[in-house]
Amino acid sequence: MSGVQNGIQGQDSSESNGQINETASAIEPISNSVKRQIGSYELQSNAHISALDSAWKVMRHPVQGYRVQLYLGTLQEARKVRSQMRLKTNLPIYLTSLAPSYRVTVGDFHDKWAAEKERQRWSETFRMTIVIPMEISISSAQGQQ
Repeated sequence: MSGVQNGIQGQDSSESNGQINETASAIEPISNSVKRQIGSYELQSNAHISALDSAWKVMRHPVQGYRVQLYLGTLQEARKVRSQMRLKTNLPIYLTSLAPSYRVTVGDFHDKWAAEKERQRWSETFRMTIVIPMEISISSAQGQQ
């Protein structure tokens, strides 16, 4: 059986008693270059899919970031803290429900270190401040990096 017939180019083999004896002969170089034709394509899509894709691109999506929690307690006290904070900072202030309590958070920070710096700023006024990971607004976080 020749080397080309059994899939090995450039080698001869013979079978005797179930054993394969191979002898190397001159190996021809194999070319790796493949010539491809230049072509074009046409992308076809459903109009509904294109509309969804466009809507996704213009919508604002929250990203994972950090806020500083200044207060956690009753609704009345949370409103007082929020009104105090509006006079003291230009950062966004959030009052959110965390049943049965309410919390006041401040800022939209991309990194934890910036949030920690802001937490230290308020730690004298609010003793129980902590940095919490949460979804933040991209537009207000631009200037807080």
